[in-house]
Amino acid sequence: MRLHYLLVICVLLAGCSKENGPKALIAEKDLQTFATPEGSESFVIKKGEVCAAGKKEVEKVYQYMEVVCPGKGYAWVITGDPYKIED
Repeated sequence: MRLHYLLVICVLLAGCSKENGPKALIAEKDLQTFATPEGSESFVIKKGEVCAAGKKEVEKVYQYMEVVCPGKGYAWVITGDPYKIED
């Protein structure tokens, strides 16, 4: 399982150029995450927690962004939820 998280982080970092480096997602309030876009609930990112932000994907009504959170794993959040992105 840890190998899976390590591989996800490596893929996220490898796909980024210097101009478009890894981004940090910082929750401005508790955020519900999903196992897949439009999938079942996964875990909650608590207010103030920092996760790595990844690619975006559109599914039907919502746009989702993948995240990798230390100690929690890989999931998706709905774009537009209360968070900020920093370099």
